[in-house]
Amino acid sequence: MFARPALGALRRLGAKDPILVNFRGSFALVGYAQKNKPHWVTQDQHVRYKGPSVISLRILLQSHRAGRNGISMFALRVALIAVVGWQKQ
Repeated sequence: MFARPALGALRRLGAKDPILVNFRGSFALVGYAQKNKPHWVTQDQHVRYKGPSVISLRILLQSHRAGRNGISMFALRVALIAVVGWQKQ
C-alpha cells in the first residue's frame, strides 16, 4: 500500500530494479535528484540474514571558487549503512 510511492521516489533518485522489498531485508542508495545521473549513483541490497547493505565511496565535487589552475575540487566521502524493514500490509 505505502511501498509504491516509496519505490517511485527511490527510482527517481537512481535506484534500479529489482528493488528487493523482502521483510527485514536491507537497502542502501546513494542517489542524485537531477535527471542526468552521475556515474557514482549506486545501490546495495540484501535479503534477510545476508547482512547489512553498505556503500562506501568518494565523490569529487567542483567548487565555485577556483584555485590557481581555475579548478578546485573537493572530495565528499560517503559511508552509508542502511537497514530497512519492509512489512507487507
